[in-house]
Amino acid sequence: MRLALLGYKEEFADVPGFAQRLRKMCKDHYYNKRALSSRDPTKQDTINRRNRRRNRKEKKLARRRNMLDRHKRSLEEEFPTAGMEMLLNRKYTSDEESDDEDPTTSPISVLRPSYRSDNANRFLERLDELHFVSSRIRRHQSTRIPRSVMLVERAVPEELPRWM
Repeated sequence: MRLALLGYKEEFADVPGFAQRLRKMCKDHYYNKRALSSRDPTKQDTINRRNRRRNRKEKKLARRRNMLDRHKRSLEEEFPTAGMEMLLNRKYTSDEESDDEDPTTSPISVLRPSYRSDNANRFLERLDELHFVSSRIRRHQSTRIPRSVMLVERAVPEELPRWM
């Protein structure tokens, strides 16, 4: 490890302050690992679960945005254009609950907000379907992780267009 760090130091010698930044990064890494090892395992499990959910939500949003960019013209024929991109915001995305490390063992519970219209739900499902079809062709996937949908009462955001 030390040799690798020295190699980095030589390779980036012309970058001002690189040695100090590298030293600080190593020190921060050490203190973070030390804090992790002293943390209560149940608290760490809670943090890991929260991070898995957040990451799953971020990946879902990125997938949907990508599919919207790719298929915008065909989607505009099917759905109103006003608010398409607004709907692909983190605060309007359904929450998902799955505490398993391996979600293939049990279905993911999707907590769908009750204020969302059928049209908005069809739009999001269409984006997911477009992604699934394109990824299946690329990776030869044949199955999708099962989901169970549960309606959740949430306050209606004021800034959403009517069709949502």
